[in-house]
Amino acid sequence: MNKIFKFTLVTFLLFNFIYIKPFELKSLNFYEWYNKCKDSKISEEDFLDIIKKSNDVHTKTLKHKNSWPLLKENIFEELNNYLTNIQPKLYEYMFDTKKAIEDEFENIRMLPEIDVIFPHSAKLITPSNSTTYVFGDLHGNFNDLSYILTDLIENEKVMYENFELSKNINLIFLGDYTDRGDSGLELLTTLMLLKIKNPNNVFLLRGNHENLVTNITYGFFDEIFKKIKCKQNKDNIIKQIAKSYELMPAAFYLGNESQPSFVHLSHAGFEIRNNPKNLIEAKIQNNQNLQFNSIDPIYKEKQENTFSSESDIDNFIKDCFDFKINEILHSMWNDFYEFDEDKIIFGLSSRGNTILRHNYKFLEYILKKYKIENKFVKFIRGHSHNHVKFYNKEEPEDDAEFKKQCRKYTKGVTSINKKVITLISGSIQYDDYAMNFVPTYLKLTQQWPNNDWHVEAKYLNEELLD
Repeated sequence: MNKIFKFTLVTFLLFNFIYIKPFELKSLNFYEWYNKCKDSKISEEDFLDIIKKSNDVHTKTLKHKNSWPLLKENIFEELNNYLTNIQPKLYEYMFDTKKAIEDEFENIRMLPEIDVIFPHSAKLITPSNSTTYVFGDLHGNFNDLSYILTDLIENEKVMYENFELSKNINLIFLGDYTDRGDSGLELLTTLMLLKIKNPNNVFLLRGNHENLVTNITYGFFDEIFKKIKCKQNKDNIIKQIAKSYELMPAAFYLGNESQPSFVHLSHAGFEIRNNPKNLIEAKIQNNQNLQFNSIDPIYKEKQENTFSSESDIDNFIKDCFDFKINEILHSMWNDFYEFDEDKIIFGLSSRGNTILRHNYKFLEYILKKYKIENKFVKFIRGHSHNHVKFYNKEEPEDDAEFKKQCRKYTKGVTSINKKVITLISGSIQYDDYAMNFVPTYLKLTQQWPNNDWHVEAKYLNEELLD
């Protein structure tokens, strides 16, 4: 009897040692999750399981039969083909050693399909009594995300400890979840837990750092290689993260059932090679208030009809159509120039020769050409850290003074009264200095009696402000 007991006990212990339980969502608690993340007690398998579950939720949402009012169902053939054989050329370089990645970096940059394989936009029509919270760049700053989520739980009272949201509450994140900071994996999986628990109310948009090559360059791969020791887990986590990037919309059109105007949300700006008119005017089918469309360049003949003059601005725009849309997406990369609002300003950004920098007058010109100048009342973006940091003041040319000013805490948003709002939601860590912002987010509601969009900025830890 004693031998049988010992055998049973040993078998039980071995089974529990070898068998890894899947991540348990039912007992999920934000504060417990936060403490585990801070104490580095999230297992490799849990990270992988959360990313997989989030991808399943995203895929299910994308595949809803009424979600694509403008496209045939075969749109998913391209996506499924990519997701089952994801960027094989890139993975030839990826899994031997970190040095191999660095050695082959220039070759990786040359791969044509690197940036976006499946560019798409989303439109959400919300009930008139809904509230939408918007969050900008966080770049692996898990502490500032935690402050924000704690505020949603304890002060706004729109989120429960189990990650579920109250009725008619939406959260939209504008991209750049990883790189620079040292907790990108914890931050990204926290947002994915929110998505899993609230599949129709939490939206993760794609920024320029939701990109494998950018991750190699700016630190997220270093973080993964440091935290994930098992080679198979590392391989699977990176593949699932790459898949998650393709499932994120690059542009988001937020509407409301009580009024016809939209808020345009993206990481960087407006994709000038794509007219969203058909999607924002598409009728809701079978109460499906979330819809998608592919972001594709306008056909050549339509492009020429839309921008047909020989003016400098039309010629510049026509040249932009020569850039492949899946190599550089304007909604993920463009810079915004806020000043000189009385004239049209446009040109190429210092980020690269296919990336634009322009002001609102230029955007207004595009909207009029597309006959949608009255459709968007606000454009909310992230991306431009310096623009927010030195908003309404001179950016120092001296490097030491620049870094000194960056270390001072400031609010993370430009003027909420302008048509274009730039939002950074937490401090950003660079190589040898930090660009410090207090945790900042936006709250969007309907303003009565005219049903216009009301935007409120919320700042946390304001005692840090100079």
